[in-house]
Amino acid sequence: SGASRTRELTADAMYRACLQPAHQLNSHVDPMRGTNLAVALLHRGDASLDDAERGVRYLRSKCRMVSWNPHGFKVGLCSVPPIGYERSLCMLSNNCSVHGGLTSLSDRFQMLWKRRSYAHHYTNYLSEADIEAAHETVVGVAEQYRAIHRKNENGGNEHDDDDGAMYRRRRRSLGLCFST
Repeated sequence: SGASRTRELTADAMYRACLQPAHQLNSHVDPMRGTNLAVALLHRGDASLDDAERGVRYLRSKCRMVSWNPHGFKVGLCSVPPIGYERSLCMLSNNCSVHGGLTSLSDRFQMLWKRRSYAHHYTNYLSEADIEAAHETVVGVAEQYRAIHRKNENGGNEHDDDDGAMYRRRRRSLGLCFST
């Protein structure tokens, strides 16, 4: 069965499995094709620092990172395994290929918003201007992800921090940055 096979995966096999499409929550994101801004790896169970280092080296060889954050991997190791398993690995990546999903979401929203379908469920709590502003924010985030991906796909300059500064400004404007 799938559950018993998962329990028997080695740490190396779990790092390889992170990149397989069957293990992605979002079908629009391909961690090997898109450009990653940052990657977090959360490992629980019998993992060693050597396993984590080997896994990061493997992922770094397979994933494209932005030029201004080439070492953007963070690893969390917890010796307590999840209940019923020997080990687990969760990879969270901020990947530019999410722009496809955001664009698709925006297109569906526009189609419904033109007709004001289901709008009455939301206009009791938000003004139409707030809803439209939120939509513009999603469109802007998608455009920034697309621009960063294109720039890094074309071999962005490693010392050019324009994208890094733009990303930090965007995080601050969305209230996602708690320190400067």
